[in-house]
Amino acid sequence: MPASYRVTATGLARAQLLALASSSLYNSGQKEMTRAMRQVVQRLAHTPRSVGDPLYTLRAAKLVVRSVSHASLYIQYGVHETEPLVIIRFVASFRGRVE
Repeated sequence: MPASYRVTATGLARAQLLALASSSLYNSGQKEMTRAMRQVVQRLAHTPRSVGDPLYTLRAAKLVVRSVSHASLYIQYGVHETEPLVIIRFVASFRGRVE
């Protein structure tokens, strides 16, 4: 089934993913983290409004910001109200701090 939404990430979210991936190398959780992120992105590409919980609306940007927890990840993302676009804005791990 082809994706109906384009999923992208902010620079901050990309940096957070890189930090999580490099941190996961040391605790052998990289495969789990990568698998969890792929699963979330796949769900966001198809049904972003039914994933997670709504947090707030950015009316000027026409985005509904939502959050989802999956495996060891916490992700905040925005779904555009009129365009098929999802923007991942924040990614964190439940496994502890990444410095």
